[in-house]
Amino acid sequence: MKPSNRLHRLQERWSRLTSTERETVRQWARLSKDRPRWLRPRIILLCLAGSSYRAVAPQVGCSDGTVRRAVDRFLDLGIDGICDGRLPPPEPEVRELLLRAARLGPKALGYPWNYWTLTRIKEFLRQETVRVVSTATVWRWLKRLGIRRMRVAPKPPNRWPKSRVLRTLRQPWRLARECRPDEVVVFVDESKLHLNPKLGFDWCLRGVQRWVRTPGDNRKLHLAMAFDHGSRRLTVVHGRSKKVGLFLGLLEALLRRYRHKRWIYVIADNACIHKAAAVQELVASTGGRSNFCFCLPIVRRQTL
Repeated sequence: MKPSNRLHRLQERWSRLTSTERETVRQWARLSKDRPRWLRPRIILLCLAGSSYRAVAPQVGCSDGTVRRAVDRFLDLGIDGICDGRLPPPEPEVRELLLRAARLGPKALGYPWNYWTLTRIKEFLRQETVRVVSTATVWRWLKRLGIRRMRVAPKPPNRWPKSRVLRTLRQPWRLARECRPDEVVVFVDESKLHLNPKLGFDWCLRGVQRWVRTPGDNRKLHLAMAFDHGSRRLTVVHGRSKKVGLFLGLLEALLRRYRHKRWIYVIADNACIHKAAAVQELVASTGGRSNFCFCLPIVRRQTL
């Protein structure tokens, strides 16, 4: 095709676009970070200015064949040939629906689901806009709007009124403030310690796996800790598993450290190892010298 004929066909095709479509092409051409988005619009605008294929190619950093194919796509498809086959952004109505769905959730919008999936969002759009789209289209729209996929967190039902919950949670702190000199109040909890760092991904050949030397032995370490509210001291014992023996070791360490105290109040949670039979036997073996009081959150205060 001669340059004059090519330029004439380009100008004729350009004249068929509306003013909004022309401004959209110019906006795409001004994008500086997304090369696939600005490559074809810049090629069309440079060719419309009268430049040849060989002159346009070095300006946009591509070959003559790429310039020729971009012009042919524009002549055949118009603005659809410029957008590189990418999915157009959602309409303002669909955009607001997606953002509202992500912000409120299905229950607040009158749907029976507990959380969103791509299929449910597709059904939600079909009912709200009478428009059928694929799940792939829904996924691309969500990604473009910054809506990410997260794991749903479980929330068990709370059968207590809020006033009772707050009153129960205040009991351990009231006990800590009102303890006498021959008493001690400790807050107990367990934690899990990973001895190895978290390893990331690696680029390697097929069938080859890289080994990384780690400081640990690929086993977890469990800690049982007791924080003294009065002296701000921390008592720690460790073990290879979170079992009754770990908690018993912590109670024995408390008995040794606070052997001069009349009462030892232990504020613990409702874990099963805190109420095991071995713990009951240890408390009974103290002969009344020490008293382990378990003020369990959202549970009554119980003196063993």
